Amino acid sequence: YCESHGLRFEIGSVFALPGELPCHRYRCHSSGRVSFHSGSCHHKDRCWPVDSTFRSGCVTLKCIKSYELGRNKYTATVIDKKCADLYGSCHDLGSKFSYFVDGRVYHKCTCMVDDSGITEYECKN
Repeated sequence: YCESHGLRFEIGSVFALPGELPCHRYRCHSSGRVSFHSGSCHHKDRCWPVDSTFRSGCVTLKCIKSYELGRNKYTATVIDKKCADLYGSCHDLGSKFSYFVDGRVYHKCTCMVDDSGITEYECKN
């Protein structure tokens, strides 16, 4: 078995460690040593495999693995930006659509999405 973080793990098992990044997995070796096994991107309480694409509302992201400061880094990167209308349908940036703001429906709304996937709406009468 292996011991790490006050826990015991069976030889050959792959596991997460408390206090570490939630999508990193470690392996227990027959020598009793624990090593890094794999990583993935953490986004909204889910782990996404490297090179996978996934949607968060109308924004499409991709899990990208890079190497920085001697360590692997896993980043959910925005690759396509769209905005949700009043009914949840996705629209291209710059197009006009209906949206609900401050208790009122507007029919001439546009939006911007930043590189982290945050959407801002602008509506006119």
